[in-house]
Amino acid sequence: MSVESSTILITGATSGIGEAAARYLVKKGATVLLVGRSENKLKDLKNELGDTVYTFVYDFADLDNI
Repeated sequence: MSVESSTILITGATSGIGEAAARYLVKKGATVLLVGRSENKLKDLKNELGDTVYTFVYDFADLDNI
């Protein structure tokens, strides 16, 4: 399956599997939308991974905001 030219949403993007998936998918040519709780970590990832990364600070555990 090719992800080139796809847009993919990743939650929990600032660590673990989410971060690894973001790195992998960018290398494969995808545009990635990264969602995480840490604004600083998201900014660092965007700076490292480039212009095909868009970040959103959000906490899905905050039920009042969902």
